Amino acid sequence: MRAVRKSLKCLTLTWAFSIAAMDRIACNYFNGIDSTAHRSTLQYVGQSIQISGDWGSELIAITDITISDRLGNAPRTISLPNGAACELDGGAQTNAFLSQFAAKESPWFRAQFDWRWAAASIAALAVFAVAGYRWGVPLASDFLAARVPKIALEKMSDVALLELDRTVLNPSKLPEARQRDLAERFAKMKPPGGTAIAHRVEFRNAEKYVGPNAFALPSGIIVMTDQLVELMQNDEQILGVLAHELGHVEHQHGMRNVIQASFIGAAVAYWLGDVSSVLAGGTTALLHTKYSRQYETEADDFGAAMMRANGLSPTSLATALEALEGRSRRQNADNTGTESAKSEGKQAAETPKRSARSRDWSDYISTHPNTAERAERLRQ
Repeated sequence: MRAVRKSLKCLTLTWAFSIAAMDRIACNYFNGIDSTAHRSTLQYVGQSIQISGDWGSELIAITDITISDRLGNAPRTISLPNGAACELDGGAQTNAFLSQFAAKESPWFRAQFDWRWAAASIAALAVFAVAGYRWGVPLASDFLAARVPKIALEKMSDVALLELDRTVLNPSKLPEARQRDLAERFAKMKPPGGTAIAHRVEFRNAEKYVGPNAFALPSGIIVMTDQLVELMQNDEQILGVLAHELGHVEHQHGMRNVIQASFIGAAVAYWLGDVSSVLAGGTTALLHTKYSRQYETEADDFGAAMMRANGLSPTSLATALEALEGRSRRQNADNTGTESAKSEGKQAAETPKRSARSRDWSDYISTHPNTAERAERLRQ
């Protein structure tokens, strides 16, 4: 029994000592002039605090100080009216000391320990991220693309074309007279609205890797492969494809895609702590870009309007798209093999409804509009 009373007495003395010691605490004092931390003592004196150290002493009314909110165990800061500050460790002793004269804990601090606030914050962050990706990034890319200097567009496009010539493109095998005739005929066509759009048509042979294709670079360079020229049934189809690609130039789709890709890459790099990796990504994004459904539709509309403005039928562009689609399907079937094609055909015959739903769904999630829908729209 005597041992118990002795233990209780020791605990009481310890508690009393702790309470008595709560009127002062160690801190780092910054005078607001330089970055030197002065080890000091902070003491609670009536309605004031006294800061003492080897630099001197200062007595300041509690009403003249500002105390930072608690944030986990982060250090707490007391801002003084003369620009100086005291930094205290963020432990329990500091919080207990400051609670003697600090205001009631802020709602922001209490929210840190409320699961409902945490869940709401996560939901809000998810909504913000989706909205930013869906609407914010495209709007920002549209704004910035219109302000990229012409010399930057030319430099990026020239570098991209050089890289393509080095890797997958070869000099055109079309007769120079044929190349010149197509380029000149297209140059004579008036864009919708009558305002000339700077461009340059280039022909390349791409039999091994690319095949029938055409694409536009941000500066106005339009590259068309020999294989596409050979695939088309007449020159109006070729002019329709060139008009479509000029639509990508007019609407700055290439540059907008590069900026959007850079936005996403920059966000990921910032999150991972490697922002420098974004700096060299512009040309790479340009080489690997694919246009969205919206961009392809805008280019189709531009191409159709340009065809009509020059007395040509947009149907030529529609049949050109269908020819490219047919060529792609034949090539895929050849690569897959005869047996695989038969197996797929049998499965499709057994489950026609499921196949139709699959096609509809794949078209919905595709980055490109369905070719049949595009052709039908152009014929309207």
